[in-house]
Amino acid sequence: MKRSFVIVLAMMWVGGTVMAEQSRPQFTKENRFPDLEQVELGTIVQHNELGERKGVLDSSDANELVVEPFVRYRAFENVTFLASLPYVDVDPDMGEGASGLGDASVGLEWHAYENISGYPYIIPHVTGVLDTGDEKDGTGLGESRFKFGVTLGTVRWDDWSINGDVSYTFFDDSENILSGALSLLWSVSEDFSWLVEGIVTDEDVVDSADAPAFGQFGLSYHPDGRFQFTATGGAGKNQRRDVSATLKMSYNL
Repeated sequence: MKRSFVIVLAMMWVGGTVMAEQSRPQFTKENRFPDLEQVELGTIVQHNELGERKGVLDSSDANELVVEPFVRYRAFENVTFLASLPYVDVDPDMGEGASGLGDASVGLEWHAYENISGYPYIIPHVTGVLDTGDEKDGTGLGESRFKFGVTLGTVRWDDWSINGDVSYTFFDDSENILSGALSLLWSVSEDFSWLVEGIVTDEDVVDSADAPAFGQFGLSYHPDGRFQFTATGGAGKNQRRDVSATLKMSYNL
């Protein structure tokens, strides 16, 4: 992991400035950051319907509620730090439910490059996830991991944003995971935008030869320069979430 982190830093170089706006997609990064030395606070509220998962003792269908406060801080012109600490409530169809802290995460997003027009842009990102949840209760995965990824984004026809991301997650004991994601965003106006996004991984979640995949559709509302609300709903195949609904709320201080 230390060697991978050094490689990440070596790949990064100084880019241009960006407008202070909140990111909209969940599976990719976007060249929207807080103002320099300013903070973005937010909360993600997510309801998941979970299916049976391979390798999980007494696995059964379950409802999961995740409330995840997060913070983003733009410490340098091209570096934004982020951290989150989720609270997870699991209500299985069989057996007793559980609730408690999930796996906390810390990381950074590096705005490595953008053209003078603002796009295309390149955003490498690094995230460390700590084993703060409880694997037995289902509120955590039971081990720490380290994720490194790169998002390449651009804009077409003035109001369509296209982001592609490739990420690799290193686990302490489990097999590492490679993932690819794509986000399409249509800015209807200065306040409203639609988004469609999907992700595919090589994670071995269920007994199937098909790759785990998840797709979702949603709407983002940005009423002024500080608040932003993004609501999405989606469904997955061959992975832990069968159905999911998410509301993300953020505020620039």
